[in-house]
Parts: sequence; C-alpha cells; structure tokens
Amino acid sequence: MATGMGFQLNELAGFDQKVSLLLTTIGVLLGLGLSGASHLGPSGLAPAAFYAGLLALLVGLVSAIAGYRPRRVEFTPAPLGICPGLVDASASLLLGIEIDGMEVAFKANMGVREIKLAYLHLTLRLLVVGAALLALGYGIGVSGTLR
Repeated sequence: MATGMGFQLNELAGFDQKVSLLLTTIGVLLGLGLSGASHLGPSGLAPAAFYAGLLALLVGLVSAIAGYRPRRVEFTPAPLGICPGLVDASASLLLGIEIDGMEVAFKANMGVREIKLAYLHLTLRLLVVGAALLALGYGIGVSGTLR
C-alpha cells in the first residue's frame, strides 16, 4: 500500500511537470504569434485563423495555470514514528489503522488525479489546435503576399 501511495504522489508531481512544460511551450508560441501578427499580409482569411489560434493558445494558457490549482494531496504518516512505544503491544492494530488511512488518502487523491489529468488533456488539445491555427493563418498570410 505504501508503494502505491509513493507511485501516486510521483504521478501527481509528474502531472505538474508536464503542465509546466506545456505552459512554457504555449508562452513561447504566444510570444512568436504576437510578434508575427503584423506580418500576415493582405489575405482576409489569414487574420481570422491567426487570431483564432492566438485565442486557443490563450485559453490553453489559462487551462495550464488552472491545472496547477488542485494542490491538496492526502498522505498518511507511519504510526510507528508517532507512537513507537505501542509497536510491540499492538503492531497488528497499528498496521490495520495505517492501511485504512492509506486507503482513504489514496481514494481522495484519485479525485485530484482526475482533475489534473483533465486539465492536462485540455491544455494539450488547445496547444495543438492553437499551433495549427497559427501556422495556417501565417501560411495563408504569407501565401497571400507572394501572389
């Protein structure tokens, strides 16, 4: 049970690392998009696609920041460290209490995991859509200037 708790806590920390990577990527794309907005060319469709991509990236940025929000993670301390004098008298009772506590914490953390995973998926999808729309808008704008 303790190993499963460790895996769960590592997984939740991994979600935060992935969200921070997506947040950085979205920030770079937003910066590049805003700096290239003046070079779109005369095409009428280019700004619509380009600004839709910027909007998708902006929503993705908000989603990534919201993905950090679920921060409350439950864990249980080992009762052996709290009450070392009771170990020899009631070790099986302490072990049962520890397992019950870990089960409650593990189930509570599953809700946090689901929320973080939903934000991660939403952010990743918005990043892909936003980057594709930015590239499409810029491509249409550049092709419109080359004609």
